[in-house]
Amino acid sequence: MKQAISIRLEKEVLDFFKSRYPSGYQTALSQVLLSYVREKNHQQSVVLGRAQELYRQYFTQCFWHLRPDLPLTPESLPMVLERLRIYGGRQGYLLAHELEELWKGPDAS
Repeated sequence: MKQAISIRLEKEVLDFFKSRYPSGYQTALSQVLLSYVREKNHQQSVVLGRAQELYRQYFTQCFWHLRPDLPLTPESLPMVLERLRIYGGRQGYLLAHELEELWKGPDAS
């Protein structure tokens, strides 16, 4: 469902879309944004899936104080990273770094 809004864009962005899609620049903008949102949602699913695997794998070593079947959310990811780094030994530390890089994604600055 589409919703009418008012938005401020950089002139360069607006000029780019208007020049390439003169009669449908708003639709093109919407499609680009929708594609971005879907990619971020997919990335989040991949990261949380990997975090859940590591949570199960390192449960007795790092997460003994929590429920074994705890569903992980984006808000719980920092806790997983921290406990892997502190209690997971060298391998846990490396896995936390890998997970954090995956979470940041390729477009992180």
